[in-house]
Amino acid sequence: MKNRVRIVIWIVCLFIIAVIAIRGFRIALAPVEPVDPVEPDTPPTPVFSEEPVTMTAYLDIVADQPVRAFIGDKDITDPGTIFEIKPGVRTIVLKDYEGNELQSDIVVISGDRDELRQRIVLKAELISITFITNLDDCELYIDGEFDCFFNQEIGIILPTGVYAFEIRKEGYESFMQDITLDKDTPWEVEATLLPQE
Repeated sequence: MKNRVRIVIWIVCLFIIAVIAIRGFRIALAPVEPVDPVEPDTPPTPVFSEEPVTMTAYLDIVADQPVRAFIGDKDITDPGTIFEIKPGVRTIVLKDYEGNELQSDIVVISGDRDELRQRIVLKAELISITFITNLDDCELYIDGEFDCFFNQEIGIILPTGVYAFEIRKEGYESFMQDITLDKDTPWEVEATLLPQE
């Protein structure tokens, strides 16, 4: 009796598998309507109104230096700045006070809103600096915080800014120097640690 039940269950399972397989083959082999080719270099263009809209800008600008934000020639840095603009994909440009362009971000202006709220983070430039010492097993501190151990040479990459560097080794006088990391920073800083007296 148990064998008959097992055989019936196997036959039902095989029947179900056969039905699924036949159905899958029919779907796979069914004729498909051809699809119109799409031009690969033509992205879909959103439809925007041609009429200018009046907007109020509320930008949250995170930067390590004073900057101004512009759309076209309109300064929109100050919160609550009211300006007119045609809807569409526009560029917000961050400039320093000398007028040098620092960064640009894309924003979509649509006619269904009257406020432009955007957070813009000025990406800091990364600078590489190398410290060379006359000793092994030195400790590097940046702004008073331990960073790493190193043997005679260490290269680090940090955002632009002013840093207090210190190299320590037990039994030796520490090397301390404040360095402004910018485009003009020297690639290497040599630090000779002398024995304590």
